[in-house]
Amino acid sequence: MESSDGHRAESLIASAYGAAISVSANPAVAQHVTAVAFEGGPGQGPDLVRRTLRLAARTAPAPQYRRMSVEQREAVALARPGGATADEIAATLEISTREAKRRMLEGLRAAAATPAQAR
Repeated sequence: MESSDGHRAESLIASAYGAAISVSANPAVAQHVTAVAFEGGPGQGPDLVRRTLRLAARTAPAPQYRRMSVEQREAVALARPGGATADEIAATLEISTREAKRRMLEGLRAAAATPAQAR
């Protein structure tokens, strides 16, 4: 079975699952959000992977994402394991490119902060 962008469906599922596990660090959560993202309707490969990343970031974030707000997590997850550009993140989240960059920067700062600094 081929997806609309030419990638094999199995490869797309593996990509989405791999991205989800990098954001959630929980195989059960990654499996669940991957299934939910694919049930969410048609889309090309990057759209499905981005939907999976956003669900993983909201559902059960890995420790490196927990100090970030949900909005920051989504932006950083789309950029880091998702490989999206600031413009792509802005389009996905329906925000300005400037806001996407701000969320990424603040998210990375929050993740880098020591527990005492995060208070």
